[in-house]
Amino acid sequence: MRKIYFTCVLFCIVSFIYIQTPSYADVNKSQTVETVLLGANVTKLSGEKYQTTFALWSPDTSKVQLWLNGKTYPMTNHELYISTDLDSTVYYVSIPKNCSLEPYHFIVNGISVQDPYARMIDLNWKSTDYTQNDIVISSYDVLPVTLTEPKFVNKTDAVIYEANVRDFTVDSNSGVSKGLNGTYTGMIELKTVYTDSTGVLYKTGFDHLKQLGISYIQIMPFYEYGTCTVADMMKNSKEYDWGYDPVNYNVPEWLYSKYNTTISDNGAKLPDLDNIHYLDRIKEVQNMIHQFHVNGMRVIMDVVYNHTFSKDVLGNITDKYYTAKDHSGCGNSLDVSNPMVSRMVLDSLKYWVRKHK
Repeated sequence: MRKIYFTCVLFCIVSFIYIQTPSYADVNKSQTVETVLLGANVTKLSGEKYQTTFALWSPDTSKVQLWLNGKTYPMTNHELYISTDLDSTVYYVSIPKNCSLEPYHFIVNGISVQDPYARMIDLNWKSTDYTQNDIVISSYDVLPVTLTEPKFVNKTDAVIYEANVRDFTVDSNSGVSKGLNGTYTGMIELKTVYTDSTGVLYKTGFDHLKQLGISYIQIMPFYEYGTCTVADMMKNSKEYDWGYDPVNYNVPEWLYSKYNTTISDNGAKLPDLDNIHYLDRIKEVQNMIHQFHVNGMRVIMDVVYNHTFSKDVLGNITDKYYTAKDHSGCGNSLDVSNPMVSRMVLDSLKYWVRKHK
């Protein structure tokens, strides 16, 4: 299976992908300078006034709606001038408030679809049809800690260690505190040890990586992927996957969070419905990456933009997301020759790089 890699903080990589993203004038004509991005974006206006703009590329239909927290809103089309191609119709609607943490999804020709630009998914597993919802995340609420990346001069000196978030600390002998096994936070816990039968102590986890002297930690996929959903885990608590079946490129995988504190009947750890910690889940990933950087290790995030879990992920928005032939060898191949699809990939890369330092 082909993989695509990017380094989260290297200036050379950031410079390479820092391509001007096409934008269009704000739909609110009273704001002539504002820019609307794709997805759900909260903008502070003046004083305590906010607006949340929802935008979706959907070139094949004349009927697109927004479902927001139980209400449905019509969306207006606008031509996004990205190329001479006519497949750049974007539908938008602006809501005159801060919609942060509200559930939403789009409706295309009567079919509910998730936002390709979503930053969080609905994890309220006892609600009806929660799996179709995304959660509005305001960029004001998840500001990254600014940090200069660890110095690195010669690429030939790179020492790279690959790890899976779950596998790295899930074993009871990992020395990680109870409740943190297999989590983002467990990856960076300090002073963890394993004691063998003779009483000899061995450093484990994060301290073991420091002891090895690695310069890069390459983390296997931790965006939200198709297997190991909440529903999957409720059926089989042993469900397992490495994550090469992407569903939401900008959403951190829920399974690896320390905020899964509810134990189901079959022993699976599920989100606590009293407090799902949507913002904290994002901040937990930010903190993990930040701690690697603070300790001199750069982060390589393993990402897969050549295919999705299934064509249901994006196909109900438009089939132009996919190629007619299977070019990836995995099925459901994304058509990055389409400028709007390649824009989605670049926007996703930039989101991870800019928000996780």
